[in-house]
Amino acid sequence: GGFEPAVQVVSSAQLSQIAVRNANQIGVAVYAAAPTIDQLQVEGSGSYPIYMELDSDPVLTNLTTSRNLAEAIQLQSTTLSDVLRLSVTNLPYAPAGDITVGNGGTLELDPGVVLKMTNGQRLSVDGGTLNAKGTSSQPVAITSRNDDSLLGDTYHDGWTTPGRGDWRNVWLSKTSGSHTLDHLHLRYGGN
Repeated sequence: GGFEPAVQVVSSAQLSQIAVRNANQIGVAVYAAAPTIDQLQVEGSGSYPIYMELDSDPVLTNLTTSRNLAEAIQLQSTTLSDVLRLSVTNLPYAPAGDITVGNGGTLELDPGVVLKMTNGQRLSVDGGTLNAKGTSSQPVAITSRNDDSLLGDTYHDGWTTPGRGDWRNVWLSKTSGSHTLDHLHLRYGGN
């Protein structure tokens, strides 16, 4: 089959103590919704355990994943025109491609959040706002997908060594809003 997740969430549902095992593709996909998902366990999926569209705003707590193709939350590659808060700190977020924070959009990155970027990917802020609110003990990190020093071997490809220029950059346009970038670590970018 194609891209059929085991669970598709398109409402503001409350899900608790859900176990998804051996899904063909994505374990749980959140489409344009704001569900509360607590105690989700995804094991053995043929893709990412969780996929999120950028116009979603789920509250995700107590997540456990193992033996999936990758141990990360995949983010849709598109333009964000609303507010999205990323708060999960035990799994990295993995954009499917470039992400643009456009007019009316705000991307909030909570302390300890990690984004793992792939070759050529960019986080563009063009008319929107980026708030990376790390702390000295829990910085926000945007790094290479090869950076296994943060949250482990995400892609189950053995201990990989990141390099300079593994991903493109964070681009803040002159039409962007007012940003808060506090304790933000940018690693292995600039290609």
